[in-house]
Formats: sequence, structure tokens, C-alpha cells
Amino acid sequence: MSLKILVVDDAVVARKMIKRHLTGSPYEDATIIEATSGENGLELFDDSMGVVMSDWNMPGINGLDFVREIRSREQAWGRTGDQLVPIIMITTEGTAQKVNLAKDAGVNEYIVKPFSAAQLVEALNNVLE
Repeated sequence: MSLKILVVDDAVVARKMIKRHLTGSPYEDATIIEATSGENGLELFDDSMGVVMSDWNMPGINGLDFVREIRSREQAWGRTGDQLVPIIMITTEGTAQKVNLAKDAGVNEYIVKPFSAAQLVEALNNVLE
């Protein structure tokens, strides 16, 4: 079964960059599901997702609130620990305070834009080990 990755970012360029960075990587055969907002991401999220990647700064539901809602849903489904879907935050927000807020909300890996293909693959390797 192919890995399903939900990519949540209001910027089409950012979503394309993620897809481009996965080309030629061990994850190039993953199914990428694109969401244009936090609300859209919540509509598309289900228990078949293997990884979620989200921006922080989006109109409407921001990435932090999106992550909190995902974790709340998983808790309602009875998921804990290793059963939780890994979440990678990919954002321009690079301060230690923001990283800590994201980790406290349930983010597993944090990447600051701009980022390289190697950084993206490393983050995926870390959350999928």
C-alpha cells in the first residue's frame, strides 16, 4: 500500500515544491493529497493518512490550530503514541518559541522555509522510522 501524504498549504508554489522535492526520493511513489487551507485539510484528513505536512501561516484555521484539531480527532478515535499520524510543520516561523508551540501541539518534525529536498526526506525518514 502506498504512503498517503496530506500536504496543507495555501500557497500552490509551496505544495509544488514539496512534490518536486519528493521526486527521485524514496517517497516519490507516495500519494500526495493537496489541501489549500486548514479547513480543507480537515475535510480531507482521515485515518488512512500516513503523514501530514502543514504550513503554519494560512488564512482561516492556521497550521497550529489544524494540528491541534487533528490530534483531538485522533484521540477521539482512540489513537495514542505510535498510532498517531506523524505531522511535519513546514513554515517560515523559525523562532524557538514557535517550534516549542508546534511540538506542544503535536508536531513531530519542524522544517523552516526555504528548505532542501534532503531536509524533507530526512524529516520523513525521522517520522516514519
